[in-house]
Amino acid sequence: MTLHGHSIIAGKVTRSESGVTFLPVNPSTGADLAPPVHEASLELADQALAAADEAFDALRSKSPAERAAFLDAIADGIEALGDALLERAQAETGLPLARLAGERSRTTGQARLFARLIREGSWQEARIDRAILTASLWPSRMSAASCSRWGRWWSLVPVTFPSPSPWPVRIPSVPSLRAAR
Repeated sequence: MTLHGHSIIAGKVTRSESGVTFLPVNPSTGADLAPPVHEASLELADQALAAADEAFDALRSKSPAERAAFLDAIADGIEALGDALLERAQAETGLPLARLAGERSRTTGQARLFARLIREGSWQEARIDRAILTASLWPSRMSAASCSRWGRWWSLVPVTFPSPSPWPVRIPSVPSLRAAR
């Protein structure tokens, strides 16, 4: 795992022009941690939001199988980082390795859970509400099909939220995802 201290936007390392850096501090020892972190400018934040919006539209156009595979790949990628991720997280947070291993398992487990839910499809709550027609209310030329309501859930906007958590990767909770659909 190579750290560089720069922002990653749309999969590319983006160098900040602000020139402002800071060193993370190990809360257990007080030692500075390398590399220095480069503070993102407002322009970079705007670029990140625009890239997230584009990525949302691209992901939304994918099939459920592709979305599920994407979440599985995220979980696989987190696990592929191995203990280096846990050791760095411990240095940055002071949390014990056992707790961080549990956080990693929970995060990857949630990603895989959401992948299974996407494949299974019930999250869309697809439904057909049939109209109940009475002769006194509706002209004879109208059918129940023309008065039925069809619906399902789909994502409208990307959801972003700052995380006060010391864990570097967090999959949102089920209520957050339900609110975003």
